[in-house]
Amino acid sequence: SIAQKLRSPLWPQGRWTVVPGDLMAGLDRFHEPWDMILLGSTLNEVLAGAAPDAVFRWVENLLSRLAPGGLLLIVEPALHTCAERIERLRDDLAAGGRARILGPCLHAAPCPLLKKGEVWCHEVRRWTPPDSLLRLNRRLAHQVQFLKFCFLALTPPGPAPAAPGTRDTGRLVAPFHELKGRLATWSCAADGALYPCEIQTRHLTRNRIKELMHLERGERVHWRDARVIGDPPTLRAEELG
Repeated sequence: SIAQKLRSPLWPQGRWTVVPGDLMAGLDRFHEPWDMILLGSTLNEVLAGAAPDAVFRWVENLLSRLAPGGLLLIVEPALHTCAERIERLRDDLAAGGRARILGPCLHAAPCPLLKKGEVWCHEVRRWTPPDSLLRLNRRLAHQVQFLKFCFLALTPPGPAPAAPGTRDTGRLVAPFHELKGRLATWSCAADGALYPCEIQTRHLTRNRIKELMHLERGERVHWRDARVIGDPPTLRAEELG
């Protein structure tokens, strides 16, 4: 497992115990607080048919079992239905003050992507697939060079959240695409709003353009010397900081 492989470099004193049981009904046997709870494809599989309020209560129960500063990490497939479910859960938890949002969002305001309703929040990362996956993919011909997923990182509610951030800091929710004289994308900003963004290419080298085009969904960026132009408002920056 991943935990066993990372035990020596990261947790040399760690002890691992496997306790089989019912994920939905077996939590009451544990009384000590946990530093981290990791859920993989749980909402999509174990809780596939559960009502939103039942999912909310279950996640709220998990949060109550975390130690102060503990982490609840929910990872789901990058499917529209999975991402929208996470977005709604995130909004409900933030609105009720039941959790502090650590990621992927840079704010606790209502999800602007959910409000827009045209795209869904997910991450894309390039990686080197293992040989076993490449062999399986010979007949399937999927794009396995990309990892696509959505996630939600939560911690129990603590002190009052910091003041909202600015539009200059954001998270890419689309890759850059090259237009005439500019690179364009979308940013979910730290102020809670969704902005179309662009960088003019006249002062960029070809290598720098390639670097920016290589950025993917989920990258956190700072727009240097950004200003709002046009209608609808577009964030135009000189570069990324």
